[in-house]
Amino acid sequence: TMQQITLFLISSLFSTYSFAQDQLVLENSAKDGKPNHDADIFIKSPMIRFEQAKRSMIFNADTKTVYSLDHKRKQYLELDKEQMKSMTSTVASVSGVVEQLKKQLEKLPPEQRAKWEEKLNKNPFSGTEQAQKNYIYTEIKSGIPCGKWTCKLIEGSKDGVKTSEIHLADYAALALESESIKALKSMGQYFSEMAQMVGAHGPQFKFDKFEGIPVLIKTFDKDGLRRTISISEAKKFTPKKETFSIPKEYEKSKIPLL
Repeated sequence: TMQQITLFLISSLFSTYSFAQDQLVLENSAKDGKPNHDADIFIKSPMIRFEQAKRSMIFNADTKTVYSLDHKRKQYLELDKEQMKSMTSTVASVSGVVEQLKKQLEKLPPEQRAKWEEKLNKNPFSGTEQAQKNYIYTEIKSGIPCGKWTCKLIEGSKDGVKTSEIHLADYAALALESESIKALKSMGQYFSEMAQMVGAHGPQFKFDKFEGIPVLIKTFDKDGLRRTISISEAKKFTPKKETFSIPKEYEKSKIPLL
């Protein structure tokens, strides 16, 4: 899914690291669980870095390139626009094969057909376009207290069943730099497009028509609340050279799909 950075590219993009930039602190909790500090997001336009214990992701908003670091393996992946196009072609081919197989199932006995249909329906590339269309996002209410901020509530649903609640705060409320906002919007658009290509139907990819930054996202399944992701803090940080660079000892890996 994600990837990392070339040292010469990083050094050419930044001439100084002395100015304070934006940092967001993410918390993530599963059903019935307490929020845990999940990740830090560091932003110094055009670069954004997601920092987790085992993995990190760097996004370049200018080149639309993603770098994903695996700290355990000391490897990184790189995904740019051209590779995305290649992934799109791969996904389209797989989707076509899946749909052809479904038609062939009509010739099988009912029991055998049901077994294969179940397997094919689990394919993440099956029915991507229609699945995206089935999600509807509606603004429910504004002026809702949400942690440190005041939000508007967006509700996501599919086939009349609620799938998510997204609380959006104004960018200004988080006191983000204007260039940080621009970089975040660019990243959001990038991952929205990539998600549609590879068949990700999650709620986080389709509420981009609403203005604001999601500070709280709740997802639901048939049993109720499934997961909560929130921004617990927005603050400033002073970037270091290594913040947006790849360690020299990390090796570049190939993307399995390509």
